[in-house]
Amino acid sequence: MFRNCFIISLLLLLLTKEFYSLKCYNSVYHTLFPNETSFLKDCQSKVKNCFRISIKRSNVKDITYCDKYNYCENYKKAVISEEKDNFFQNYFKDVNIRKYFNKNRYDNKVVSEESKQKFNTWIGKYKSAQFKDLDVDCCNEDNCNYFLDKNKQTTIGPSKKGSNSTSINLSLKPEVNFLIICFYTLIFIILF
Repeated sequence: MFRNCFIISLLLLLLTKEFYSLKCYNSVYHTLFPNETSFLKDCQSKVKNCFRISIKRSNVKDITYCDKYNYCENYKKAVISEEKDNFFQNYFKDVNIRKYFNKNRYDNKVVSEESKQKFNTWIGKYKSAQFKDLDVDCCNEDNCNYFLDKNKQTTIGPSKKGSNSTSINLSLKPEVNFLIICFYTLIFIILF
């Protein structure tokens, strides 16, 4: 009896933790930016768009930020317009670029070659000192539990030459599968 109660309590604790991590408005972490408070304010203002930062080969938990400045949308537009300049993709992939542009009053639409070179040097130093691999997933503005998988299941861009339509497949976040497993495990323990 005690063992069952302990297992149920543990599962409830895990469920509560994962439930809040699924909420866009409640999943603002400050692992990379401990002094950043604007993202939290944006979430409280019910900004629908958000993006998740995954740090490969690291124990740092995935971080979800509200996308007040529409980084995801700007990135998709750049891809749809078949922009050949890889600078736009680099701009999107590392969230720290935001601070660089804000500080230097640069715009992601018009960037000089000199500015690009300065940026590449700056971000290269940051990555070598911090995390070598950063990946960012855009979430669907209607449901922050779903994220775009750019590498596997997502196609962003014209489906045919001259067409502006896009084809986007949504992949379920791993935490959702975890919640489902926990829920059925809890039911099993209660019934049996």
